[in-house]
Amino acid sequence: MQLSVFVAIIAVLLAALWLRRRACTASPPADGLEDLADADYPEATELMTAAFRDYGFFTFIFGEQNDTRPFLRWFWPRYLRAIAVKGRVLVQRRSGRICCISSLLPPVSQLSRSKFGFQDLDTLTLCRHGLLELPFRFGVGRRRRTLHALSAHEEAEKALSAHPELRRFWMQDFLGTHPCCQGLGIGGEVLEKGAGHEAARDGGPFPIVLSTYSRRARALYERRGFRVVGSMFAG
Repeated sequence: MQLSVFVAIIAVLLAALWLRRRACTASPPADGLEDLADADYPEATELMTAAFRDYGFFTFIFGEQNDTRPFLRWFWPRYLRAIAVKGRVLVQRRSGRICCISSLLPPVSQLSRSKFGFQDLDTLTLCRHGLLELPFRFGVGRRRRTLHALSAHEEAEKALSAHPELRRFWMQDFLGTHPCCQGLGIGGEVLEKGAGHEAARDGGPFPIVLSTYSRRARALYERRGFRVVGSMFAG
C-alpha cells in the first residue's frame, strides 16, 4: 500500500516584535511556561502519545490502521530527556495539568547538523537514552520505512542551504497540545512565548525553523508568520 507523507520545512519570518527584542541572557523560560521536571515525564509521555498518535511520520511507519501508542510510550520519555540535555523542553499548565509541551534546540550551523533529524544530539546522548535503537525496534518492513522517512526528511532539510539567513537558527522540534485543549489557541501561544523568547536571547534574535507532517499544523504556523522553504514526499 502506497502512503504519501507530506513534510514541510518551515522557517519563520520573525515578527517585528521579535526582531526588536534584545538578547536575553536570563535562563528562566518565558512567563507562563516551565521547564519539564523529572516528575512530569509520565504525564508528558501520555500527553505527547495522545497528541501524536495519528501524526503522519508515525502512521507512515506503522500504517494508518495500526496502533502507534505502544511505540510512542517507549519513544517520548527517551526523546524528551535527550532533548532536555541539549536544548529545552517547556510546558504550559491549566488547572495544574500539563496542556502543551514545546521542545526546542539551540542554534547550530547547518554543517554541524547530525543526520536523521536529531539536530545537535551527539552519539553519546542518543546512546545514553536508547534512541539508537529507533530504526531497529521493528520488523524489516517497518525498519525500511523508518530509515526511508528519516532519510527523506534529511533531504528536505537541504533546502535550508539556499537561505543564507538560516545559517544559524533555533529548531522548534516538537509542539504537542493535549487533544482536549486543541483549537483553543494554546499551541500558538506557547510557540510565540517559548520559541520567541529563546530565539531572542544568547546573541539573537535568531530565525526559527520547524518541520511538520500535518497540513492543519502548517496552517497554524503560517498564521504565526512562518513560510515554507522546502517540502518533499515519501512513499
